[in-house]
Amino acid sequence: MTAEISGPQFDSIKTITTKRPEAKINDQKIVFLEELGHGGSKRVFRVMVNENVHALAVPNTSVDSLTVVNEKWQKSIAEAAIIPKIREIGMLTHPQFDFVVISINNQELPAILMTCYDQLPFKIIDGKSFSKESDPSTDTPLHVSTIMKSMEAIVDDILKMINSNLMIDISDSINIAFVDGIPRIFLSDLGDAFLDASFDELPQNFIKKHIRMCVNKVLTIIRYGFLENNHDKYEEILTSNLFDFETPGNLQEQLMEEILGRLK
Repeated sequence: MTAEISGPQFDSIKTITTKRPEAKINDQKIVFLEELGHGGSKRVFRVMVNENVHALAVPNTSVDSLTVVNEKWQKSIAEAAIIPKIREIGMLTHPQFDFVVISINNQELPAILMTCYDQLPFKIIDGKSFSKESDPSTDTPLHVSTIMKSMEAIVDDILKMINSNLMIDISDSINIAFVDGIPRIFLSDLGDAFLDASFDELPQNFIKKHIRMCVNKVLTIIRYGFLENNHDKYEEILTSNLFDFETPGNLQEQLMEEILGRLK
């Protein structure tokens, strides 16, 4: 089927949010369990297919016209194409992101089948809508005296992106995963990403600005999506000067120095 969404498909997709209609994929029944969230291009549901739980994304038809929905959905299709390449360079991203066709009321519709975040073997903090709730279950070795060592994987991830000429939408694509307590960058919403940025041909001040934006996004998520939610446990870090970017020796400054020093 074409990736373009027609008027009748647009109407059928809208029924998912209100009626949870009968749906199938490869003749197997889809049971809609709950809505997980929605953004500019996708609306995501937790579903069960053949007793297996997945995240199912469909075009978000709630606010935009058919034309705009189609434009945004093309980014999701582009994301499905680039994610395998993201994995190849060693970045964390969706382990499953399959463009599929589902059937609702005998109407074929485009969709994306994914693994739910809470099914992954590590915790993810969404960079766009992180929770304000405490999470005592995540134990991470973040301490004032050793915080740069704990951030080594973040440095490696940013270097991988730059050295692989991967350009991303920093505000949308960066999330944080805690893998065995160590923060890593987890990439999603990659419809605007591309792997031929040719950073070596770009002005150094542009590259430095791009890296600083990545670092700031990472530190914002770690601080407000994790540390502040567990303030008592990480009070020493939060009351230090590490997150005061106007103070010499702050964490942003240390990370920038480490990354630029190792850049090819």
